[in-house]
Amino acid sequence: QQQHQQQQRDSYEINIPKRTSTRFQPQPSETVPSYVKRHSDSEDEEIGMVRDRYGAPTFDRQLKVPAVLQEGNNIHLETRVQPAGDPALKVRWLKNGRPIMQGSRIKTIYEFGFCVLDILDAKSEDSGEYVCRAVNQNGENINSAVLKITPGR
Repeated sequence: QQQHQQQQRDSYEINIPKRTSTRFQPQPSETVPSYVKRHSDSEDEEIGMVRDRYGAPTFDRQLKVPAVLQEGNNIHLETRVQPAGDPALKVRWLKNGRPIMQGSRIKTIYEFGFCVLDILDAKSEDSGEYVCRAVNQNGENINSAVLKITPGR
């Protein structure tokens, strides 16, 4: 009997009423917590100022393909993108239209506007079109090169 009373004390029933709306609509008498931020027209102006400050991405130089592309060699592709200081700028490397995954042989770097792709110990399956894609709130741009890896001698 004592065990049954213990189970009754530890049991709780919670009834949660169904909501008809998922939007938070505070009542005039409620205070909105400080961590809830309301959207304002000044934020639209601020976003517009960021768009005015930074233009669409541009590349300063074309990707250079190394003269010798043989299996076993290391490959280094490099370019520079502007605006380097844009916090919204996203840079991504693609191979044949698909995102490149970094690993033990493939490294990508994006720092201070410099975009680098290093392929260590190149293999024939590394052949293809490589694209450096830069995107921000004002547009996008690409820089590409085609690599054809030949068998080593």
